[in-house]
Amino acid sequence: MNLVKKRTLKKIVDFIPHFLLGVPMLVFATMHFIKVSALSMKVPLSVLPEFMVVLTGILLWVGGLSILFKYKEEVVTFWLGILIISFAFTVQLPEILQGVEESLPHFGKDSALGGALLLLSRLLKENKQLKSIFYDQNVQ
Repeated sequence: MNLVKKRTLKKIVDFIPHFLLGVPMLVFATMHFIKVSALSMKVPLSVLPEFMVVLTGILLWVGGLSILFKYKEEVVTFWLGILIISFAFTVQLPEILQGVEESLPHFGKDSALGGALLLLSRLLKENKQLKSIFYDQNVQ
């Protein structure tokens, strides 16, 4: 395989995880914009539930784009993890405790995805530190 093909293949392989994580965030964000009234009924303890739904949609949209375009991934994955875990514990868990069984898979998904995002954030931070140690360069 020649050098050009190797570089092209590497770019494609490097992009796949960003695509698989960024696009679902964009889909979740879009659903927040499309279903504002339905989702606002699930917002706990909020004076402006529609605003909160749109705000979380915006945060998910920004996070998805940031992951897709590899911009500030360490910070974005940390805060997306916190946001998604907050969905699990403030929206789905109370519903589960009220007997809404349909929320159980959403709780599991959001807990796992939020935890994975927090882990990814830590790994990105450690990778940045390793690069600066081993390559003696300033990594931003």
